[in-house]
Amino acid sequence: MSLDDLFFTENELMYFAEDFHKMGGKYLFLDEVHKYPNWSQEIKNIYDSLPNMKVVFTSSSALEIYKGSHDLSRRVLIYHLPGLSFREFLKLKYKIILPKLTMAEIILSHIESSHNIMGAIKPLALFKEYLKGGYYPFFKDTGSAYLKQLMNTVNLVVESDLPAINKIDFINKLIITTFTK
Repeated sequence: MSLDDLFFTENELMYFAEDFHKMGGKYLFLDEVHKYPNWSQEIKNIYDSLPNMKVVFTSSSALEIYKGSHDLSRRVLIYHLPGLSFREFLKLKYKIILPKLTMAEIILSHIESSHNIMGAIKPLALFKEYLKGGYYPFFKDTGSAYLKQLMNTVNLVVESDLPAINKIDFINKLIITTFTK
């Protein structure tokens, strides 16, 4: 459930979780938690009163997660999802699976390893493609519109997420928006 859904303007998350649990729900997946008022307290209450329910929540705003995680410090594990590595990009986009090499393997067998890689792919061309649009997996959905999607995401954070978290007024938001476009 996305917590920026209109449903939550009139309904509390805790009651939703209780009803979901009564219907047999065991896993509650929540997105955009930073857009729900008092989200960390309500998630804490869900953890405390419904111990059999597993809650996974995400947010596009790491800043708000850190603010709210203090209430949840003994209940939550926070995972940071970095962008794709070059190897992950190759696997996701081209189904090319390259072996993961340790530093010792690279040092001891760098010539053999480089010949194997060069026999499988053209790494410089693919790395150039990765640098242009492979760090975030937008390319799976948007193809050549990768940079547009990336800018849309940056603008969303600047125009919506940051003002919601830091109570930035419209004038300051307008200035920030002007500098980012």
